[in-house]
Amino acid sequence: MRWVFDVYTYLLNTGDTAEFAAVSDPDCNYCANTLERAKTMSDAGQRVEGGVMTATGMSASGIGDDGYYTGRASVTRGPSTTYDSKNQIIDSVRDATDYDVQFSLQWTGDDWRVLEVEARPVDAP
Repeated sequence: MRWVFDVYTYLLNTGDTAEFAAVSDPDCNYCANTLERAKTMSDAGQRVEGGVMTATGMSASGIGDDGYYTGRASVTRGPSTTYDSKNQIIDSVRDATDYDVQFSLQWTGDDWRVLEVEARPVDAP
């Protein structure tokens, strides 16, 4: 699942949706929303710098014999800056944000498919 966080970061930094779309199941709501947001930003000429996702404390287990897996990870999204088409800052996240992420994946025999993701910010102490 760590590779999905790398692909997510690449998607937001470049606006290139191809790789994220390739690993996303058509029924994955999180994936569809992420791809739509990236497309909207790209169409508006916006880009993100930073926001690298780092996963720790990951665990996963298989469900049945059909290649389905479910898991959980602690993820930190680093600081990021969003620029508009004129290279003006329109958003800045100065502090890292921690998330509790639950995910469902399927191994198809050739590659992994993201079936669903739920990411919730971890409450500050």
